[in-house]
Amino acid sequence: MIKGKQIENNSITQNKLKLVTLSASTALATVDYVNKSGGTITTWSINNYDMTASVTLNNADLACITPIIDIPLSNIAVKLNGIEINIGGTTISYDAYFSPDDGITIRSVGTEQQGDKLYWNYSNTGYHLDETDVFDFIYLTKYVELISLELTFETDQISQQSVILKLK
Repeated sequence: MIKGKQIENNSITQNKLKLVTLSASTALATVDYVNKSGGTITTWSINNYDMTASVTLNNADLACITPIIDIPLSNIAVKLNGIEINIGGTTISYDAYFSPDDGITIRSVGTEQQGDKLYWNYSNTGYHLDETDVFDFIYLTKYVELISLELTFETDQISQQSVILKLK
């Protein structure tokens, strides 16, 4: 037995693997689970950090040329120069909003999609962006590179048998 798991046919079956990660950028702990179909886990997107802002002169100007890169599985928090800003829908005063169509359609919070871009609301912030400003989009996404994991270790040095831990 290894930590309560019965060894049968030189393998241990694990249905869910609990992973705990800490995101340094948000100082939030998250618990991720490997699911049974395909080894998919959720994780913080790492592809929308340190993005240079676009220069803005008017209300509803493009704030950042980089779109949402991954498929969001959560609301998206946006930080400008490390400070979280208000992302809007149509019912609150907001600093910026996501749009799929050059700023015409305003996405409601939680409905943002891969490919949407961020637009700046100067009338709310009173601040124009320039190329020294930096954005971070913080959101959960799928991490699908983990397809299978096999850990092999020796259980008996005399017979040189090994046990394989397979995640299913």
